[in-house]
This record gives sequence, C-alpha cells and structure tokens, in this order.
Amino acid sequence: MDTIAADLGTLKDERKKLADKVYATEVTLTELVPQQTLNTDTTSDLQRWIQQHDHVEDAEGWAQLNNVRIVGMPEGEEGTNPTQFIEEWFRSAVAPQGLLPIFVIQRAPLCAFA
Repeated sequence: MDTIAADLGTLKDERKKLADKVYATEVTLTELVPQQTLNTDTTSDLQRWIQQHDHVEDAEGWAQLNNVRIVGMPEGEEGTNPTQFIEEWFRSAVAPQGLLPIFVIQRAPLCAFA
C-alpha cells in the first residue's frame, strides 16, 4: 500500500508541475497574441508603403520621359505661368523652317529653362 500511495503522490506532483507549465504557456500565448496582431498590421502597412513607393517611382520615371529642356532661355523668362509661356514661345520661336538655331530641345530629367 505504501508504494501505491507514494506512486499516487508522485503522479499528483507530476500533474501539478504539468498544470503549472500549461498555465505558464497559456499566459505567454495570451501576451503574444496582441504582439502578433501588431506585427501583422505593421507588415500590412509596410507592404502598402512598398506598393505606393513603387507606384511613385514608376510615375516619376514616366514623368521624366516627357520633360523638355530648352537651352538658351534666360532665367525666370517663363514668369508665373510656365504652360502659357511655353505655348506662346513655341508659336513664336518655331518658324516654318523649324526651331531657331539659338535654341536646342533636349530630353531632360526635369522641366527646366537653362
């Protein structure tokens, strides 16, 4: 009988240790769930940021392909309305024989007057 009682005591101790470990694991998991949710949100935000960044880079690349640099134009000549200025300038500068020789049109990374 003593050995059965000792075995039961050992089993109770082992069960108690196991219950303590399970409880500790549950507490740890409970603490990790909000952190995992935060990590998921951060990952989603970063993925969205990368997509937006790629879109902006693509748009900038296309915008650079459509810009024109006019060499020989005085600084500030365009005034406050560059679009209107360019339209009027093209009408006057481009003669029937082509662009006047003092001006050069080049593809440029930014729209500029030089």
